Order: sequence, then structure tokens, then C-alpha cells
Amino acid sequence: MSAPAPATDVAPDGSPVEVFERLPAEPAAGYVRRALPPGAEVLELGCGAGRITRALLAAGHRVVAVDQSPAMLARVPSGAERILADATTVDLGRRFDGVVLGSYLVNHPALGRRFLATAAGHLAPGGTVVVQRYDPWWARSATTGEAVVGPVTVRVTRLVPATTTFEATVVYETGGRRWDQTIEAAILEDADFDALAADAGLARAAWLDEHRTWAALHHRTGVARPGVGTTPA
Repeated sequence: MSAPAPATDVAPDGSPVEVFERLPAEPAAGYVRRALPPGAEVLELGCGAGRITRALLAAGHRVVAVDQSPAMLARVPSGAERILADATTVDLGRRFDGVVLGSYLVNHPALGRRFLATAAGHLAPGGTVVVQRYDPWWARSATTGEAVVGPVTVRVTRLVPATTTFEATVVYETGGRRWDQTIEAAILEDADFDALAADAGLARAAWLDEHRTWAALHHRTGVARPGVGTTPA
């Protein structure tokens, strides 16, 4: 039986640092790479322990990695420019051809709009924001279950949907240790997601995966990059 991990091993939002370092980068990193132009400088907001950061560096991207957790940021490879900051308020005074907003930050019930605004504010003309959202069908399903993801076992033991939000309890196990995390998030249907993007001056160019959880966004007045995306809108 796995032993409970110390509370000091989690980020301020409850995400377990060791788990997020051990989770494999794929397939998420593949969706991100395919949406970005080769060699682009990328801003990764809420980079966590750097699993996607590593994949982007390996693909030849320059990466500026931002996270509010010192413990998470310490795991990010030194090849990235690491910045300890709140991704809802950070202003680097720079623009990037690619901005990544993963970890379902757009689903934050109070701050999703601000995360997107930060991403849009750092996007260069013609650039791409790559965003991850929770599958709204899954969020409404109230279905619990277990999956093995690389060396990590992930169990959703409770999933309670409401009208526009859901609450879930997730248990992670790896290396003989266990972490419990409670998640509260907004349910973003396609129209909700597009409305949030529009508020930030962005428009969805394509879904990047078959479950429609990763999307490529562009400035609403910009021109979509050829070849971005794999799933029609």
C-alpha cells in the first residue's frame, strides 16, 4: 500500500511535484510541437515540472518557462529560461511566436480568462497559442476510473458535475507514494471555450487531438499558419 506523501511535495494548487515530473510528455508534447513553427521561441505558462519543456527543448525550441511554484520550477531543465511568477499577472515585455497554456489552466473557475489574457498579451503577430482544456463530455459524465500513465497510476475516485463546473478527487501513485488532489474546474463547452478566447482577442484555428482537449488559437485579426492542427473545427 502506498504511503501518503508530505504536503510540502505539492504546488500551491495541490499538484504533486514528483508526479508531474514523472508523467510522460507524450502525447501532449506532440500536439504542442505540431502547432508551433520550427525553432520558435516559446513561452510556457504554468510549466510545472517541465515535462513539455524538455520535449520542446529537445525539438530545438528556445523556451521561457513560467511557474509560481519554486518546487516545480526547480525540476525544469536549465536549458530553459526559468521565471518564478504568477501566470495570471506576469508581463515579460516580450512577444513569442508560440505560447503554451497547458495543465487545464483555462478551466480555472475564476482565473481562466486571465490566463488566456496573459497568453494573448505575449503573442507575436501571426503566432500561435496552444491551450489544453478538460474534455467537457468527460467532465459531465460523472465517470470514475483508473489509468496507468508511464510510471504513474492515476485514479479518479470522485467526479461531481454541476451546471457549469465540476469537482473531482484524483489519487496519484508512483514510487510507493500516494497523493490526493481535489480539483474544481469550469466545464468549457466549445462555445464557452471560443467565447473565452474571443475575450482575449483570440480565435480557435483548430483542435489538435481527437478528444478536442488541445487547441491552437491565433489573434482574431491574424492569419492562421498553414499546417497547424490535425482536427477540423
